[in-house]
Amino acid sequence: MKRFVFLALALSACDAERVEETALERFQFEARPGRPRIEVAIEDGSVEVQGVEGSRTIEAEFTKKARSFDRETASTLLPRIEVSAKEVEEGARFRFEGRAESIPPFGGDLRTDLKLRVPREVEIEIATEDGRIRIEGIDGRVRAESGDGRIVIAGASGELRLRTDDGSIVGRDLDAAVDAATDDGGIELEGAFRKLRAVTSDGSIHVDCREWRTPTEGWVVRALDGSIEAVFPAEAAADIDATVSDGRIESRLDSFASTSRGENDRRLRGKLGGGGPLLLFSAMDGRIELAQR
Repeated sequence: MKRFVFLALALSACDAERVEETALERFQFEARPGRPRIEVAIEDGSVEVQGVEGSRTIEAEFTKKARSFDRETASTLLPRIEVSAKEVEEGARFRFEGRAESIPPFGGDLRTDLKLRVPREVEIEIATEDGRIRIEGIDGRVRAESGDGRIVIAGASGELRLRTDDGSIVGRDLDAAVDAATDDGGIELEGAFRKLRAVTSDGSIHVDCREWRTPTEGWVVRALDGSIEAVFPAEAAADIDATVSDGRIESRLDSFASTSRGENDRRLRGKLGGGGPLLLFSAMDGRIELAQR
């Protein structure tokens, strides 16, 4: 069963140089039992996703925005923004898209922001070329990718694959297998990790492991130009292999038995809490700090 609601609003806002006109469109669907699959593709705009425990309803709210130098021009640009919501497979797969026609240089700016309320247990894929992504309260497989924007995810469990070309990645209250990478930005992750891969080309990485989940595939934490900080709980058990090229390693691990310490504090290998899965840390230009509660 599918329910549809449409609502359009014309609002105006102005700053020193531009006027903004907006239009709102809402869609609503009902998902059948199981994990619905949700696909999102936005050319230019942000995406926010809220998981709702016990709900089977999927609600989408698109906010189309057109900015230009005067109200008349902004209003004429709004129809160039197209949004769509489709039930690809009845009750099981849904796709949401936002795109805009090209406009002449300096003619204005077009964007589409999307807010979604979905069942907590889902599979979701999100792609935006230019915009931030925020996800909260999801249990399932998540794939989120932004060409230019920050990714924030909180209260999530399952499998998380997070990518941004230009922006930071922040994860809070996680209990998941995490694969996070950014070309330009820092990474901050807090929670319990069944698997962890965190890689940045330009930025620092901070990992706060609140509860130990024995990883099945270990960790890979790598920063090409930035520092790495990792904090472990008292019960953590793993093999540690840490290397820096230009910097030093500082260890405040209470239950750590070193098997090799490199010259100038640039290599550290040993067993934490008796040993376990291999945790790899590497920094090209920056320090590595490892600590334990």
